[in-house]
Amino acid sequence: MYNVWIVDDEPFILEGLARLVDWPSLQLRLAGESEDGLLALEDMKASEAAVDILITDISMPEMNGLELIRACRSRNPALKCIILSGYSEFDYVREGMRLGIENYLLKPIDMAELAETLRATVEKLNRARIDALTGEQVELVRDNIMYRWMNGRISAEQWEARAEFLGLKLDRPYVMAAVAAWDAAAGNPETGSSVAAGSMTEGSSAESIRFAAAAWLTQTGAPHLLFLDDNDRLVVLLGLPDASAGALEQARSLLLALGNELESPVGCSLRIGAGTAEQGFDQAPHSYRKALTSLGYALLHPEKMLLEYEEIAAASEKSTSLPASPALSAETYGRLLLALDEEALMAKISRDLDDLAGSSGVRPEDVRLGAAEMVLEIKRQVGDALQQGDLPPFQGAAADLYRCSSLAELKEQVRRIARTALQALGARQEQSPVVRQIMAEIQTSYMDDYSLKTLGAAYHINPVYLGQLIHKETGHSFSDCLHRVRIDKAMELLRGTGMKTHDIAKAVGYWDTAHFYKHFKKLVGVPPSQFRRLV
Repeated sequence: MYNVWIVDDEPFILEGLARLVDWPSLQLRLAGESEDGLLALEDMKASEAAVDILITDISMPEMNGLELIRACRSRNPALKCIILSGYSEFDYVREGMRLGIENYLLKPIDMAELAETLRATVEKLNRARIDALTGEQVELVRDNIMYRWMNGRISAEQWEARAEFLGLKLDRPYVMAAVAAWDAAAGNPETGSSVAAGSMTEGSSAESIRFAAAAWLTQTGAPHLLFLDDNDRLVVLLGLPDASAGALEQARSLLLALGNELESPVGCSLRIGAGTAEQGFDQAPHSYRKALTSLGYALLHPEKMLLEYEEIAAASEKSTSLPASPALSAETYGRLLLALDEEALMAKISRDLDDLAGSSGVRPEDVRLGAAEMVLEIKRQVGDALQQGDLPPFQGAAADLYRCSSLAELKEQVRRIARTALQALGARQEQSPVVRQIMAEIQTSYMDDYSLKTLGAAYHINPVYLGQLIHKETGHSFSDCLHRVRIDKAMELLRGTGMKTHDIAKAVGYWDTAHFYKHFKKLVGVPPSQFRRLV
């Protein structure tokens, strides 16, 4: 937001402007008010706010508006100024124009004209900021604006104003959105070999992939816009002449060709979710949401590069039955775990997830929920067999499942957890008593205010050494262990209760809701509200 300062010797003008103008909707913040030019200079100097727009009266007792503008411009040449006056004399107007003011408004003030002047001034400030940026910085601004527009975080009016000076337009009557993501488990789905999440070939990056996509699409002549979302997924907006079968097939062929073009530099499997063709660019967010839905089905269709919303919707309509729960057999899982039969357990996990993914009418969230139930069953079986202090570090295990984007990756995640359980049951490695006690304590008292300093004092151990010991024996820092326990508990509350998010945050130990949101999204991959909708 930009800061505004109002100067007028009539208190009712100050009060009226402060109350009647919807400052936030104009991307503005009323930083201060003064009743005289000389006082305004002192007030602005004392204020911490950097003033971007000055709205000032002309006739004031100590220092008039024109003198105030000259004084302020000596400090800030880029300051934008709007004059209010009860005088329409030509000399005042001419001097104001010479000073480069944005407008000269006569009292009584026309609020619509003032609002329009402020909008135009904000756009000038925006354009000046863009002009001062490097090419890379401009791309970041474009990404941010487009991501916010697609997700409904700015109004249509704000989008139109920014799109104009950023050159964000397609000049086609129809638009289709597509979202491309890189499969983090593109190896053998049965052996579990995979590349690390988000990995690509050496020297590649989301930015370089975007650059390659832009160069290729430009070469084809297809009208398009590109941006990277906050998960570094590539979002493509294609301009279409109409929504005919021919135009849709051409778009489909283009997206498949783009996917094939990008798979080599990415170095792992590419998945593209395509939305529907929508009339009017203002409907692009609608197509984008459908594209994200389509991309989610990569979990069920690892063989497909392109997943189309129309095809997914048609398949869903044909199936009226609810998806079955995975064939979880507590006896089977318990027997395989206690027998330390890794081969049979890994096969059981793969078979259960394959069965669920192949169920009629199944959705990606159903498969993730089934995987979460497997993990909970494994944790329960291990918990029954071991002392509380001997339990392996399962913190965040369920949360990690919701970050998986393919069935192969989901299988590997559950198998990894199962191997951890087998290691704990087989080796029963003895943790140091203090770490065992602390891990047991935070499982039940996770809502308390913990730190290494307070724990060190409670257990009579140096805090630095304690932190090193916990990291060595759990593979995580103490704060990570605590956050993972808290977020696991928060997921249980989101799934099983109707509690409000801010109440859940407090219940699991976060008094700052923003802090809770940050750690939840970091560990789970989605905000709490979206997680609740998924489950």
